[in-house]
Amino acid sequence: MAPAEGSSSVYPSLTQEQYASLFRKRPQMVAGYLRRAFIERTPNLLDVLGGIGILIAETVSERTSTFAYQFIETLMTLMSDKLVYEARELRSAPGFLCFECSAMIMGYLASMIEPLVTALQLQPPDGALLKASERIHKLAPRLCRTLWDYRKFLCYDREILEHERSGRTHDPIKSFAESSGLCVLTLGLLHEQVRFHSHAFDTFHPHILLFVWIYGPKYDIALRRGVVSILASLIMVPGNRGMYMNSFVKETISKTDATKVHPDHLSSCLIASLQSPEEIDEILRAYFIVIHEFGRVDGIFTRVRSNRRSWGPGLAESMCIACQRQLCSGDIEFDDPIVERCIRTMFFLFPPSHPPGVLTLMAMATSKVVYTLVGRGLVVAAKEDDKDFRGKIGVLVQCSF
Repeated sequence: MAPAEGSSSVYPSLTQEQYASLFRKRPQMVAGYLRRAFIERTPNLLDVLGGIGILIAETVSERTSTFAYQFIETLMTLMSDKLVYEARELRSAPGFLCFECSAMIMGYLASMIEPLVTALQLQPPDGALLKASERIHKLAPRLCRTLWDYRKFLCYDREILEHERSGRTHDPIKSFAESSGLCVLTLGLLHEQVRFHSHAFDTFHPHILLFVWIYGPKYDIALRRGVVSILASLIMVPGNRGMYMNSFVKETISKTDATKVHPDHLSSCLIASLQSPEEIDEILRAYFIVIHEFGRVDGIFTRVRSNRRSWGPGLAESMCIACQRQLCSGDIEFDDPIVERCIRTMFFLFPPSHPPGVLTLMAMATSKVVYTLVGRGLVVAAKEDDKDFRGKIGVLVQCSF
């Protein structure tokens, strides 16, 4: 017998299949069950979630159904509740259980929101689909704000966890960081479809995207590329620069606040990405969009110069290397935009009047890279009716030869 919907401590001992049957008949019970189970740390929480997973699997062919919409809203509302994140002791079994279950829910959300995005992309949305997408989209800011408030759970240190989990082979905190990143990424894709021209920097969605990009799983290349693409798209929306961009940077990046993104970590992440041989064409353009707009904010980048004794190639040299890779092996349609943004960003970071000057900085790369970049810049300048950019190329040419 299932407990009354208002009860708070009596739970039936059911199998996953029995929970699935119960929730299938009474889906309105799901939200209450999950919330109480999380708060009270009940041992059958995994079975409750397993039952929900069975129902989700049954809706694979109809994930744009009313039932699926209601499920998404229920799970998003649950994961937006701060009580779900409270008192998660890493060294306790209940703490690990909550991380594991949270990871499952975030994974469920990502798998159910993705078909909505696909449906919106492939067909003119009908009224029901668009209305449901709007409702889900409106729940996203609260979820992202909650994740931002508890972002420490999205960043993990392998050595610490190796000690704290005492021999566990499964890392639930790592799983939570991965599934949360994927969920936020799919919400970003939904935002592009539903509210592409709105200002998104006040929703805390970009904040989480940036944090996941810097501190999330380093090996998940698809996730990281997706996050950078969404950030670049948001930056390019008219009205999202200037005041919105400056506020966003101040809220997310800090040298003194340990809970935010450190400039060293941001720069290191960009350097590693720019030097990756796979990064060309559209994704490389996205990286340069992000670098170009962030570069407008004074002092946001560190490790710009190369330092062979510590971090190795700096951001400037890495930008030159990425441009050369694009010109050698990328699609020609992306060559000019990437070269132009690279050169403009160099002048943001190191204006000629400021020692060591942009040319000295670029010369830290090989002379072949510098001459290739300047040569391509001449071609771009010839095409562009932009006196400012032509002037920058003139400075480079005069100093190069």
